[in-house]
Amino acid sequence: MSDYIDTLLAQLDIIPPMPETSVRLTQLLSDSSSASMEEIASTIQYDPSLTVELLKICNSAYFSFDPKVTTVKDAIKRLGTNKIFQMVMATSSRKALDRELNGYGMPLGALWSQSILCGAASKKINLALREGHPDIAFTCGLLADIGKVAMHQLVHQNREQLFGGLKQGNAPYDQIEAQFFGINHAELGSRLAERWKMPPAIIDAIRYHHNPAHAPEETRPIVECVYLGSILAMQAGLGLGHDGMYYSGPDDIDNTYGLNSSDIENISSQTLEEFFEIKTLFGQ
Repeated sequence: MSDYIDTLLAQLDIIPPMPETSVRLTQLLSDSSSASMEEIASTIQYDPSLTVELLKICNSAYFSFDPKVTTVKDAIKRLGTNKIFQMVMATSSRKALDRELNGYGMPLGALWSQSILCGAASKKINLALREGHPDIAFTCGLLADIGKVAMHQLVHQNREQLFGGLKQGNAPYDQIEAQFFGINHAELGSRLAERWKMPPAIIDAIRYHHNPAHAPEETRPIVECVYLGSILAMQAGLGLGHDGMYYSGPDDIDNTYGLNSSDIENISSQTLEEFFEIKTLFGQ
């Protein structure tokens, strides 16, 4: 089992790191409830490649701005800090997430789609529950399954044992993964977030997004947003892998989180709207 863990930790080295600019941006927004436009613009504009990608999206046919956007500050003025942050994080994570994962039965693009969906759902739930930091909730959901990138090859090699256990209903998939390898994709993803020096809320949200009750009290509210966001993303049925819906969910969302069926319906609708907007911005 320790051999599996060592192999999986070594696999983290193959995942393209998040740009330092994006990490600094998450730290800035995590430490402050309302980072200023100047702070955000100055953080982004010193990364030439990210700035080019951002301006390219802002000047796409989707927005049709006239005159065209020429600076990061101009982009923030026109679209707002929330939208810009979301676009930056989606752009920064795409290299790591937009890949085929044979082990999980996810073709090229499926993980990135599922991650965008989970990010959007986590953000909408965060807003509905008024937990604060919706942008950080988006990033948490976006990166929740990043550990699958490092794990999918070993999953593929042992798929009969892993997914055979699912068919027998032995346990939720994340538990089966942990029992077999000594670590699951959530824990593995959190180790990667630690290497990237992400804020504690993001590290904990990745680590505990299938088991929020185990999260530290100080980060549990945002972990719960990602937990619910991942469930809504799976229920949407877009980009699902072999592990699919084989995860445990809350018995009573209304009593536990104060969200009734109408709330969930509205959140799901808003999530899909935001998901398709982001995909359109990236030409998909």
